[in-house]
Amino acid sequence: MSHQQPAPSVVGSSGEQDASLPFITDSHNVALDQLGKAYSIARPLAILIGEGKSGASFLLRRFLADIGDEVTVVRITEPCADAISGMREIIHAIGFEAKDMSLLDLENVFEMFLSSQKTHHRRTIICIEEAQDSGSWVLDGVRRLVEMETRSQFGLMVILSGRPGLNELLDEPPLDVICARAGARIALAPFSLVETREFIRWQVESEGAGDVGQVFDFDAITLIHEFCEGVADAISTLCSKARELAGKEDTAPVTTELVKQAGQLLRLVPDMQLTDAETVSVEILKMGAQGGRLIARANGEVIQEQPLNRDRILIGRDELCDIRITSDLVSRHHALLVNSSKGIKIVDLGSTNGTFVDGRQIKQFALEDGQVIGVGDCEIEYIAGEGEQAWDCDMNRTTKIEPAKKKKSSQRRRVRR
Repeated sequence: MSHQQPAPSVVGSSGEQDASLPFITDSHNVALDQLGKAYSIARPLAILIGEGKSGASFLLRRFLADIGDEVTVVRITEPCADAISGMREIIHAIGFEAKDMSLLDLENVFEMFLSSQKTHHRRTIICIEEAQDSGSWVLDGVRRLVEMETRSQFGLMVILSGRPGLNELLDEPPLDVICARAGARIALAPFSLVETREFIRWQVESEGAGDVGQVFDFDAITLIHEFCEGVADAISTLCSKARELAGKEDTAPVTTELVKQAGQLLRLVPDMQLTDAETVSVEILKMGAQGGRLIARANGEVIQEQPLNRDRILIGRDELCDIRITSDLVSRHHALLVNSSKGIKIVDLGSTNGTFVDGRQIKQFALEDGQVIGVGDCEIEYIAGEGEQAWDCDMNRTTKIEPAKKKKSSQRRRVRR
């Protein structure tokens, strides 16, 4: 449990603190915006749900760093056994001796404190982190605090944060009635594959370990994302264990085999799942041996040939990409080819200038032999290997395109992403 008063003088105000700020995603920014809106309209309660511990903890630090110096902040970061234990933590944090006080006495002291805060035009925020581990006291303690604020308008905001298991606790009476005053629960989404790659890059660069491509194989990062399901805590742990194994074997970069070994040691992946992953890899390698490939051309000249010998092929401007196109018209992570025994699908990754197939813009599309992918000012021809078949097309998200007539793609050009 920690206490900051005023918050910005302690959290995120110095250059040293800012330099250590963790990786930011779009989901973080959306959640920060939602917390800010809840604070600005004086909601007595806000609820933040996310996988892992570090993401929510970091998000709260960022939020508290930006709210101004007229706020007293109490953070409860360790589980409390009951309501009286929780109130003692709060009272101790605001500077009172709470050792021998009853629950009623504690509430009276806190109410007097809030009244003083209101008189001096100051607000108070109580953050209860990892709330799913605090047990039934959350039901009673939070209810009392929210009712106190609703009754007297002191300027108190309670923020409950925790993992998905917290949802069950919040849905129990009588807290379910109080939680309605929080509005929609704020969800912190797991990392996407692209965000996982950026997160791992950020970690490697923060440690001064050099270029991420020299530390992790491209497919190893993909496997880390799949095993950890985009959860930052798990990604960090698996990366550390895989790098530890690589160090012992004096191997660089970290390979998929080392990631599998590390995942098994950390019990992130059961033995059967590892076997299935190996089977899929064998199928993909067989497909690549049958001649499937991508041919990238710029200004009519071949700049790269990429065999279809892996399950995912990333296209973009970034140095991590399998097909790297150094053009201002190409986003860092522009498009992704997904390769399996069922065929090839191209997926646009939210690029600035769009992804095209035979001149028509798509979001995702099942490719057929000979079709041409347009990325910036580059054309990438898809040549199917023997026996490859396209997936069924998702008609809700893309339009079926007739077999290619190898024509130039007309693409609208916008600013660099």
